[in-house]
Amino acid sequence: VGGVQATRRGTFDAFVVKLDPAGQVVYATYLGGDGFDSGRGIAVDAQGNAWVTGYTDSANFPLQDPLDANRGGFSDAFIARLSAAGDVLQFSTYFGAGNADNGEAIAVDADGRVYVAGRTTGGLTVVNAAQPVFGGVDDGFVLRLNSAATAYEYVTYLGGNFTDIPAAIAVDPAGRA
Repeated sequence: VGGVQATRRGTFDAFVVKLDPAGQVVYATYLGGDGFDSGRGIAVDAQGNAWVTGYTDSANFPLQDPLDANRGGFSDAFIARLSAAGDVLQFSTYFGAGNADNGEAIAVDADGRVYVAGRTTGGLTVVNAAQPVFGGVDDGFVLRLNSAATAYEYVTYLGGNFTDIPAAIAVDPAGRA
């Protein structure tokens, strides 16, 4: 209903539904390409835009002004912003490297910067990293996207020798994840 993608395109697609205070559907939309696409986290910014993260193995995931237009491995995380009305894909990008990268959680701060936590099997291009070196089997990652969605302010690993998977992310008033 009123969304950017009226039909499912792949095996599984992510979806976003917005309800009004009375519980009526404002919009409902699929979000995905021809493969397996899973929505894992959602946040809403001050303008009412929905920010979504998850993972995709679709080579044709819908992109808009992407920071990375190519899927890097078996699966990549995705970061997408839908307009408050759900009818415009304002931003969408792949995020990942060699094998498997999943966005698990997303948050937006008061200045409009976007934070994503997820898991990776390594190979990320780190930016201003607190932990620049991959630690183990699966590491967490945390990134911050600037408010214009034009650059990563930081991308860092977060993990030790084994499997580390963040399940949530929150941001304090000072912009610290």
